[in-house]
Amino acid sequence: MAGQGTPIRASDYNTIQAAIANVLGTGSGSTGYGQTVTSSSVSVGGKIIASDWVNLRNDLLAARTHQTGSASESGNLTPITTNTLVKESDRAAYYNYSQLIAANVNATPPTGPVSQATLSTFNTSSRSTSWNTQVTHTVTLQFANYNAARYYFNAGGQVQFSASLTNYPSDGSYAKSLDWATLLSNMGTITMNLNSTTTTGSGSAAGSVGFYQLNTSPQLIFQKATSSPTYTPNQYDVYASVDGTNSIVTFSIQFKDLSAPGGFGVDEYVEGTLTSTVQGYYATGSNVSVTGYLPSVTSTGP
Repeated sequence: MAGQGTPIRASDYNTIQAAIANVLGTGSGSTGYGQTVTSSSVSVGGKIIASDWVNLRNDLLAARTHQTGSASESGNLTPITTNTLVKESDRAAYYNYSQLIAANVNATPPTGPVSQATLSTFNTSSRSTSWNTQVTHTVTLQFANYNAARYYFNAGGQVQFSASLTNYPSDGSYAKSLDWATLLSNMGTITMNLNSTTTTGSGSAAGSVGFYQLNTSPQLIFQKATSSPTYTPNQYDVYASVDGTNSIVTFSIQFKDLSAPGGFGVDEYVEGTLTSTVQGYYATGSNVSVTGYLPSVTSTGP
């Protein structure tokens, strides 16, 4: 490592360049956005020219702006020109910035002040036919390959789930439909990212299960049960799995109307319009974009 008053060595530069390339480029495992890296390593004993620093700075700023959405990131790194004497303080600033980026590699890209992400609907499906026992909405995300799936989630991508029951009759004989409408409203939006599943409402989310924890056996990542003793054990479940290549992710969204028949032994039907929605939240900024890695989507039900 260079010291104060000594030239910046190729190894010093390459340490910074390797760190940002690992985040912005291919990387491995849960690191790597799959973007073009403009900087490259320099040969040991070779001269580090101004364009090397310019490319390195551009890569650093691209990754960090993706993470923060701030319009002022450029003020954190001194621009290097052919007239700049690169100092140890500059090297240290670039190095520390690369470590900050690495520490926040899987940050969720914000929508502002400089928008870095988009929320779009992958699939929505509705049914107005009355039902009981169980209906299932199956949604499959097929990425081109494992790396495409990696880049989607590594760059802060998410899959979000929500559901509703509307347009059901309002008189008291449709208490079960009202209970389902309340259940689905109270669970809020369920979000699965690379390493966890959470919800904005109530319910049981598998906080430690995300894309990287999935396998070929369906895992329960979210469950919301009714709070009504009359309709227990009615519940909404989301199961997730991947195929053997880890490039196809399948979600089984199950609406389980399992409560015992009510008065006179009648298992009443759920009526109204049942809607199940799966959305994607993913990087689309000018710095990092995974639009080229989006999955094709197929579905069945409910």
